[in-house]
Amino acid sequence: LLTAALALGGALAGAGYLQWQKQRAEAARAVMPTTVAQQMCDAGDHALAWLRFDEAMAQFAQHEPLRRAREDCGMRWLRDIRVEAGKETMTSIVNKVLPVLAEGAAAATAQRGADLRAHMGWADFLRLREGASGMNPAAHYERALALEPGNVYAHAMWAHHIMVQSQPIEEAKRHFEAALASGRERAFVRHFQFVALLYYRGRHGQVEALRVADEMRNSGETVDARSRERMWTYVYYSELMSRGSQREAFMAALPNP
Repeated sequence: LLTAALALGGALAGAGYLQWQKQRAEAARAVMPTTVAQQMCDAGDHALAWLRFDEAMAQFAQHEPLRRAREDCGMRWLRDIRVEAGKETMTSIVNKVLPVLAEGAAAATAQRGADLRAHMGWADFLRLREGASGMNPAAHYERALALEPGNVYAHAMWAHHIMVQSQPIEEAKRHFEAALASGRERAFVRHFQFVALLYYRGRHGQVEALRVADEMRNSGETVDARSRERMWTYVYYSELMSRGSQREAFMAALPNP
């Protein structure tokens, strides 16, 4: 009996070792396609990167770094989303990415779970923008903040949602401040901040955008080219060309040099 038990134990150990070797070899083969797809995504070739991720997942579905990299690319694609008329829509992109994010969010906790959940809210906003109904992005942002109270994406995207809905600007400001306080993705937060403020109906958004630009100047931050152009068009030019009390109020809001 002892001999048989030892033989069985040896066989099981040998089988386990072979399985471990097989897993190591598969992980090694998954490194290259994962890296290639990541590089494409980082370069902004999101659609092509997504195809490469799908191809890699068909072979190496259990490779955790691959799954995580695909989720990261999906989140980035939604943040940087661009569509051309007559071609792919934002909704069609969301329909590709959202199931991946939802699957990841179902198992993730803390910061990772919050990041994924926040981007699910952003996905809902993108679909609403193209005419969908019955979605509540804020519910995702709220769940994200339950996982990580200071999550940068949830705060910035929730602030954007508040501004788009023409809700009180002070509430949006609190979310943007919390996003900046997170210490993550500062350039992303600033970009979202300008987009939201310049979209906001009424002069309060324009004056706040001016204040933010001055705050960035004082802290040595750079306003990106698109935001500078929008600032000139929608703030400086429009306000300086206005007349009477509106122009005077704008001049009074300008920061001292």
